Amino acid sequence: MRTLPLVLLLGLAACDAVETFPPEPGVALEGVSLATDRDSYNNRSTVGLTLRNGGEDRIETGGLGCARLERRNSSGWSRRDFFPRVCLDILLSLSPGNQFEVDIELGLVGGVPGGTYRFVQRTSVGDVATPSFEVR
Repeated sequence: MRTLPLVLLLGLAACDAVETFPPEPGVALEGVSLATDRDSYNNRSTVGLTLRNGGEDRIETGGLGCARLERRNSSGWSRRDFFPRVCLDILLSLSPGNQFEVDIELGLVGGVPGGTYRFVQRTSVGDVATPSFEVR
């Protein structure tokens, strides 16, 4: 009889468990990379996001604060539309060797659920992505 409550408790715990995944590297193209300042955050943290142009040519991108947030699940990466934020989608141009930094608040409108995430930024050389990071 004691095993039934334990099985039920373990089943409830499994329903609330956050699916985690091994760390994944970022996606860099032609020397252009996107990075976060840490690899783990709480759901109301401020994320420091840096776009670096380590390539040989000038690049262009929309507003860095407009980078899309993606969550990892068992079938891959999916865009997270629950992540509202205010961003100015203005053209940003980066010369070789320069970088642009911005802070993004995860705490807007209640934060984001725990899980494995990455930011993706569209640039003139293609989409670059941060290494994966955890939100707890």
